[in-house]
Amino acid sequence: MPIVENPLPRALVLLCLALPAVLAAGAGLAAQASADRSTRRVITPAAALALWLLGVCSVARLTHSFVIGLVVGTLLVAALGVRPGLSILRAARRDRPPFPWRATLPRAIFTAAAVATIVPGVLKFFHDETVPTGHMSVVGQLQNGHYPPRYSFFPLWEYKYHYGFDVFAAMLSGIFHTGTPAAIDLATLLLWAYFAVLAAHLGQRLAGEKHGLVTAAFALFGGGFLWFCPGPSAPIGQQLTGYCTVDGFKVNAPISSYFFQHPFGLGIPLALALLCLLVDRGSGPRRGRYLCFGVVLLALYLGQIVLFLTFSASLLVAECFVGWRFQLGRARWMVPTLALVLVGASQLGAFGAAQAPYQLANLLQPHLGIAGSALGTMEWHWRTYGTILPLGLVGLLFLGAERLVFALLIVGCLVVSNTVQYKLTWDIVKFATEAELLLSICAGAVVARLLQLRRLAPVPARRGMVALAALLLIVPVTTGVGFHVAIWLKLSIKPNLEMVPGELGPADVKVMSYLRRHAGPEELVYRRYDVSMAYNQWGGLNVPWLLSIDNNGFGPEHREPRQKLMAAPTPSLAAYVAQGITWFVLEESDAALRVYADRWVKEGEAEMVMTDEGGLRVLHARAR
Repeated sequence: MPIVENPLPRALVLLCLALPAVLAAGAGLAAQASADRSTRRVITPAAALALWLLGVCSVARLTHSFVIGLVVGTLLVAALGVRPGLSILRAARRDRPPFPWRATLPRAIFTAAAVATIVPGVLKFFHDETVPTGHMSVVGQLQNGHYPPRYSFFPLWEYKYHYGFDVFAAMLSGIFHTGTPAAIDLATLLLWAYFAVLAAHLGQRLAGEKHGLVTAAFALFGGGFLWFCPGPSAPIGQQLTGYCTVDGFKVNAPISSYFFQHPFGLGIPLALALLCLLVDRGSGPRRGRYLCFGVVLLALYLGQIVLFLTFSASLLVAECFVGWRFQLGRARWMVPTLALVLVGASQLGAFGAAQAPYQLANLLQPHLGIAGSALGTMEWHWRTYGTILPLGLVGLLFLGAERLVFALLIVGCLVVSNTVQYKLTWDIVKFATEAELLLSICAGAVVARLLQLRRLAPVPARRGMVALAALLLIVPVTTGVGFHVAIWLKLSIKPNLEMVPGELGPADVKVMSYLRRHAGPEELVYRRYDVSMAYNQWGGLNVPWLLSIDNNGFGPEHREPRQKLMAAPTPSLAAYVAQGITWFVLEESDAALRVYADRWVKEGEAEMVMTDEGGLRVLHARAR
């Protein structure tokens, strides 16, 4: 792994001093949102993260500078936390309530075990981290000081994506001055630990005081039945990590795998924080409750678009009902809150970025069933959900007043994933992933209820009920735990799951470090094809080679001129500049381009900024 310097100013580490005030701002918002002490505690990190993320993104968008956004946004949110922070300190001096060790210690042990389980996976490169304009690339763009992120191949256009996790990772890389992989790993571990805490709290509220950890285990590790796949046999490691396909359609991975698809890594904790606040009905329809709903929903918009859409619609209905009784007072607050959220989301970019020429026609098309046939669809659901599908549907009956929101979310996700497909990728299964998470929580409620009822059963039947509860827990959780067991044991895992970023020699690292400080957000950097991707991964630099571009929705009118230019060097610098290629990193094998480059420099069309840096030459086209 090359040692790549973080170009963000080292002085940003001073922002660490503002983090307690940022957390206090979240505590202040949580205090306004809920009168329940445990709810306030558990949603405080989500409120603080949402305020921080929105502050940084808003300022960065106005100034087109990530550095300014990080500094000003952090200080603004910290300023909001000064008054709540002082109140917390005064309250701590005046009245120190006993800390609930009996309730907190089991959660702490569970959270530590859950974090330890995924550490080997965190240290690897999974899912979309290394793909073109993947998470490493987007974090690199932000480290270069640019905002908003752009498509690496066509940087004239903003990246239409839920990149909130990448902004959070870049924020951590700035205040702790870490490299890109370390920042992504730190963000993943923090969010996973918070996911465990939220799931335990939500499980306690839904399934009873003593059984919150049962529901949390389902939420973190729930999954389907991936073993004994039809077709060619595969090593056990591949089966544990989601090898199965049905009718040529990949079976969905367990939740603990999807957490490494980083939009879900940020979106799931924010979504569970919303549920934790929703179930706290006793605090009443106070203004702070809806302010917190709005702030966290806006952060969820930046984090995961599917969760944002489904939770916005479902919360709008569920908050207005307590049981089956319509609450006009709650509706008067929730409807304008959601309206303001939609207006705010339209100004934040990401998926709401202005339509650009690369957009094709509607990429969604009706398709009945998620697989190619009715039997294939049934098998796909069995393998994706396993026992959590029937258990989760039964579990809806045990959720009391909150069965409405869970029913809306689960049914909505199942209907969308079985009636619509996305033309370019299999991303419609993100709705199935959300259903998998929610069904797992509901399934945990069934097991918790079984454990509660054992006390009422005759003594001979109690052991059988405990054994049945253990079986119902172990079967779905084994899938998620097995994913990480395969990684711990270094088994041969699912193809294309683990990825390896490109290697860079010392000369390329030095050149790339220079370019990160000098290349503009809309400029492309030419480098030899097999090295170019590493520049994108490690440095967040825009590159001209069209690697795996088809799934990004760019039409042939954009791809073909670029492909034609890259296929054969041309003596016309203007042809490259017209495509946005203004930086060239050339070596001996770029013989034709080196000849042309010498001519461009001699004629004053380009400037040589580095010569013979480990055999590399770097030149920049002059502005016209």
